[in-house]
Amino acid sequence: MDLLNSAVSIINHSLPEPQASLLAGMTFGARQTIPKSLYQALIATSTLHIVALSGMNVSIVTNLMYRNLFAFFGKRVSVGLTLGLLCGFVLFVGAEPSILRAAIMSVFAIFAEYFGRRDIPLLSLFLTALIMLLINPALVVTISFQLSVLATLGILLFGSKKNPKPTSATLTQGTKARFEATGKSPFASYTAGFFQYMMLLIIPKAWIVKAMHLVSSIKWFQTKPYRKNQKPTIVTSIYQLIKEGVSDNLRITLAAQTFTIPILLFYFGRISLIGPLANVLIAPFIAPIMYLGFLVVFSGAIWSEAGYLVGIIAYIPLSILIHIVYVFNAVPFSSIQLKP
Repeated sequence: MDLLNSAVSIINHSLPEPQASLLAGMTFGARQTIPKSLYQALIATSTLHIVALSGMNVSIVTNLMYRNLFAFFGKRVSVGLTLGLLCGFVLFVGAEPSILRAAIMSVFAIFAEYFGRRDIPLLSLFLTALIMLLINPALVVTISFQLSVLATLGILLFGSKKNPKPTSATLTQGTKARFEATGKSPFASYTAGFFQYMMLLIIPKAWIVKAMHLVSSIKWFQTKPYRKNQKPTIVTSIYQLIKEGVSDNLRITLAAQTFTIPILLFYFGRISLIGPLANVLIAPFIAPIMYLGFLVVFSGAIWSEAGYLVGIIAYIPLSILIHIVYVFNAVPFSSIQLKP
């Protein structure tokens, strides 16, 4: 806890408010000092997850550590150091259910790559949830565990770019053939079918179909191949990159939020109508802000002025993100309150 407080203190000395508290929340999950107005705006726009450490943070940290270590060390050393640093990060920020879930799945993925095996995310999620519940059965009634597992499940089943366009038929039949067509094992196919069947008992099938069709039905998101002998220009390349990024982020957001709607309604009685669009716009800033957050702490711990200089760079994306949240929060009827 002392190390975490020291890291937050470095951020507070390197940036003004509310950028400092937002950076501390996004990097280490420390959201105690976030201004009330910004906190309420994050709730209303369904973007509060960016200041609550989740699997996304662990994935970013794991990828950052493993890829950089692999560039200087061999596979064996990189795996060992990554696992050690990952355990240290979990202990540093706190072993919350969402953090543990993502950390265990990351361990499965790292070992799969080390031994040259195919990583099966659905199987990893099932085994991770099983391990966590065997260790602590009380997790099954915690909100963070439920949201983390369901959001991840939604992304794995319907947020993947390789999945074909879902229909009412494919949601209930043909799961094995669909997943085997993408190179998955038969066990993964049946596992996916089981999860889909269980979720369809909770979420109306029409909701999932409409949500997944939303992206694919919009003409702007449909990728068009280049004509023969046509070389892409810089403008078309940038346009294609932005379009694919927006499409992917919207698909993932819709998949995660569709699967967590029942939990959010049950516990909070509130639905954000502009949440998916707000999350799409802030998504490109999350990873760079986290990288800059670690850099602020690392450089500030060595020399306070260096932390301040990095903080100037971090100030720009943080300010843009805050502005996006406030703008969407000002939209009339941006959320529906179903509970008094």
